[in-house]
Amino acid sequence: MKSVFFAYLFATLLLSALAPSWLASAAPSNLTASTDYELVAASQSTQTLGPVGGAGDILERCIIVPETTAAGTVAIKDGSDTAINIFVTGTLSDLGTITVPIGARSRVGAWQVTTGANVHVVCVGRFK
Repeated sequence: MKSVFFAYLFATLLLSALAPSWLASAAPSNLTASTDYELVAASQSTQTLGPVGGAGDILERCIIVPETTAAGTVAIKDGSDTAINIFVTGTLSDLGTITVPIGARSRVGAWQVTTGANVHVVCVGRFK
């Protein structure tokens, strides 16, 4: 019985040490099983969220992860509508994550994300 306990304890400590620090703080406790997420790498242009995306998709929030203190701009776009900057290039004082709540349903088409250099994004929502 002791060996099972110590194996569990070791696995728990190992996972907590290896998990990215933003993972625990980025996920609220009220997420539903139908919530999706998509990673958007740095320097991407209008990456569609979801396998195909479409009108009616919900973008709950974007978690911006700067890679340097001179991270690029991040913009979101509802289908063919005009892009909206949610994070603008500037000099950051630290490399902490930035969570931007969106809470919107797309009207025109799939949500799209554009990222500048040295910044990537985790988008959370319900995507087709």
